[in-house]
Amino acid sequence: MKPNNLIEKDIHHLVSGDFQSHFRDKKILITGASGLMGTYFTSLFQLFNRDFSGGAKLFLLSRSNDYPIAISKESTRLSLDLSGRLDFSDLPKVDFVIHCAGHAQPTLFQKSPISTLSINSTATLALLERVASSGVFLFLSSSEVYSGLKTTPYKEIYMGQTGPDHPRSAYIESKRFGEAIVCNSDLDFPEISTFAARLSLAYGPGVRVSDTRVLNQFIYKALKFGSIEMLDSGSSLRTYCYVSDAIEMCLRIMMVGKDKIYNVGGESRVSILELARNICRKTGASLSWPEDTQSGQLGAPTDVILDLEKIKSLSGKNSFVALEEGLDRTIEWFRDNLA
Repeated sequence: MKPNNLIEKDIHHLVSGDFQSHFRDKKILITGASGLMGTYFTSLFQLFNRDFSGGAKLFLLSRSNDYPIAISKESTRLSLDLSGRLDFSDLPKVDFVIHCAGHAQPTLFQKSPISTLSINSTATLALLERVASSGVFLFLSSSEVYSGLKTTPYKEIYMGQTGPDHPRSAYIESKRFGEAIVCNSDLDFPEISTFAARLSLAYGPGVRVSDTRVLNQFIYKALKFGSIEMLDSGSSLRTYCYVSDAIEMCLRIMMVGKDKIYNVGGESRVSILELARNICRKTGASLSWPEDTQSGQLGAPTDVILDLEKIKSLSGKNSFVALEEGLDRTIEWFRDNLA
């Protein structure tokens, strides 16, 4: 199955009902358009235009023109480094801004902290000004804002307890800043609906094979080298969300959201060790790990699980792609791209 078809198969069902009335003939700007969430949003609206005569005008922002899927000639590609710009007045006014850009990989936000801070702060402020009257601004935040909390699952009324000297603070504090923009935008931008989606551990086809997050690195190493050598004992717990589920929830927030902040995550709960074992079983790779129980990533949480009652109530979503199925699709994507 070709890459575009694999992703379109995931999302074709989303282009139905009130989706079409909300997005038909709209101007939509997607930042981080070549990343995982940006790729799925791009594919969704391109499919809408192609198969449903959607008439949506897409503006795709990415630091490079290296996209994991084919980009239609009707979509406008803009190569921009958001961390280096304070003024976006040359960009068109649009009906929707979907701000997916940001260094979500720990190796990136720890290597480029100032760039990470800029994308989620000054760039977010500047992009907000590109939303037309009665438009919608969606900021992709992160479950990292809960860092430091001991009580799970995390509810939207909670906030983490880490300080600015935390090893991951550039990412954590900048996401909190972006949320503060969303929550305080009404006085300066009363005609715009602003939302923040606290996204947790989205995965799936569309990700780059060079992505250094744990699940993706496990698949890459299993397929490329036939083995996974873990950095620690893998006792930390994670709850993964297949990307099409995340896209569906984000769409509902933009279409019918009433509050400013929503958790967006999945229900596939697993330890890092169990995740590695699942991937090895599916790929035939071998697995090894040290006895050390300390996390291999400095400052990484030992448990991540979101309370989803609020987003479930808004969206009516009660079924999620199971981890077994999601891993199969993601492994297929990696196989196609490594080939």
